[in-house]
Amino acid sequence: MKLRFFYLLLIIVCLFSSCNSNDCELVVCAPNASFRFEVVNSDGQNLLSNGMLQIADIMITDLDNQSIIDLILINENSTLEINSMSLPLGITSYSVQVSNTEFFTLELKTVRTNGECCDVINFSNLEIRNSEFVFDENTGVYTFLLE
Repeated sequence: MKLRFFYLLLIIVCLFSSCNSNDCELVVCAPNASFRFEVVNSDGQNLLSNGMLQIADIMITDLDNQSIIDLILINENSTLEINSMSLPLGITSYSVQVSNTEFFTLELKTVRTNGECCDVINFSNLEIRNSEFVFDENTGVYTFLLE
């Protein structure tokens, strides 16, 4: 009888000790923030998809240290993306240039939010200067007019 009780107690302890509420392998982490934008002409045509611009014509420079920031081209709709993983933490200003001419400046604050299983990088402030734009809340894409 004591032996059965011991085995039953051992099984219960093993079952409950194997459950770990901090099991991060089962957690799907939220994606990091990104700044997505497209460049259109006055007719609303995307200048990358119609061939008027190439991704090599667009350069983003960190104004604090003059380093070049990587751009990602999302091919389906010729949207450009700056991923927060490629940016330093803190407040930084960037110059976005098209064909060696400043198109707009972007200032943002990049912050890391520490979670139990995931760290996420987000933008807490984002300010765009020297250009008109439209922000689509559904897609998260900024549209800039280049004339």
